[in-house]
Amino acid sequence: MAGTLHKALADAVKRGRLRRNPADAVSPPTRSKAPARWWSIEELRAFLHHVEDDDLYAAWLLFATTGARAGEIAGLTWSDLDLDGGWLRVEWTLGAVGHELTWKVRPKSRAGERVMALDPATVAALREHRHRQRQARLLLGPGWPEDFTDWQGLSRTALVWTHADGRPVHPKTFYKRFRSLATEAGLPPIRLHDVRHSYASAALASADGWHEVKVISQRLGHATVAITLDTYSHVLPAADVSVAHTLARLILRGD
Repeated sequence: MAGTLHKALADAVKRGRLRRNPADAVSPPTRSKAPARWWSIEELRAFLHHVEDDDLYAAWLLFATTGARAGEIAGLTWSDLDLDGGWLRVEWTLGAVGHELTWKVRPKSRAGERVMALDPATVAALREHRHRQRQARLLLGPGWPEDFTDWQGLSRTALVWTHADGRPVHPKTFYKRFRSLATEAGLPPIRLHDVRHSYASAALASADGWHEVKVISQRLGHATVAITLDTYSHVLPAADVSVAHTLARLILRGD
């Protein structure tokens, strides 16, 4: 609640309605960090199976196979994707200030600007999504908007996620539809952001060496590996047991 108020007041300053943000002088109350919740690989697979016929299936697949943030996926344009090369570039995010869609020139941090490889199944889903979008564009004709300009005057062309009339899909639509689809699938309730936790947990649990942990950290857009390990420390005990057994075997038996 405090964060929302601060953002609203900051927006008022940016628009010239206030000279300064009064919330800057207030120290927010400290609170313990809520533990992350996530789905198992089996639950994530069950969700993807349930949403195979959904119009946003390619988006759900991207959430599950890249661990990208909602704003990063919502803000994609086709120029951010190379489906022949199989990669995705994250440079912009799409969020909302009040009810108004807002472009942000860069993700959450400098490390958030990244390039990620895409697997063949995700690429195939994106190709199918692009085909359906092109059909919708042909049906609408000249009324299809070439770009979307936000209230700041920032504009981007050829959005990946659009309605049948070419309007951008609001980030809140992803949140609401995810919650509804997860309930339909009979899965434990989690937030859309927790799919990112599910991806990270599964990836780290299956990592074979620190080089893979580094790659996972980069794909998540974390500034350092330390942030990744701190955020997903729940994965580490099992890995610690494996390392302990392996090292003891090497030291004591020499094999």
